[in-house]
Amino acid sequence: IVLSVGKYVREELGSDYDVIMTRSTDVFIPLSQRSRVGNKAKADLFVSIHINSSTNSSSTGVEVFYFSKKSSPYAEKVAAYENSFGEKYGENTGSIAQIMGELAYNKNQEKSIGLARPLTGVLAQKMKMRNRGIHGANFAVLRGFNGPGILVELGFINNRRDVSKLTNPRDQKIMAKEIANKIRAYFD
Repeated sequence: IVLSVGKYVREELGSDYDVIMTRSTDVFIPLSQRSRVGNKAKADLFVSIHINSSTNSSSTGVEVFYFSKKSSPYAEKVAAYENSFGEKYGENTGSIAQIMGELAYNKNQEKSIGLARPLTGVLAQKMKMRNRGIHGANFAVLRGFNGPGILVELGFINNRRDVSKLTNPRDQKIMAKEIANKIRAYFD
């Protein structure tokens, strides 16, 4: 699902921007390699697209995360879950370092929030889903990138209503178009 949405985002932005994908097939890429791809390309922005999960099947909605050294208890729990995937593949996510200094960290966080806030609102509105807001969290995939970045949670894989939208190609294209529109606005 996220690969499909990512490819649609690339289609939307490809004529205007050099879009670099961390993967082109449905394979797991370790978290540190994802951010390394962006750093190696000297990317101006890192966008990681995900689908959320919860033990509660009534959990629903869209949320966007930005890198923060300090996390709310909720954001910390989501980041720990996402980071655990790297650990399942033998990666020590604690060793993924953020190299930038404090001034760059603050500036990148400000830029990331500037993209996260309007994106969450428009995705929730267009998809008629709950807006779960934006959150700062210590995601390994965001921590490893040396610039502004966001992690987009498109919905919950264990919520039937969300899944019906997440698996619908028409809805995937709408999500991708809105992500692309907000990325364009970010750079304007």
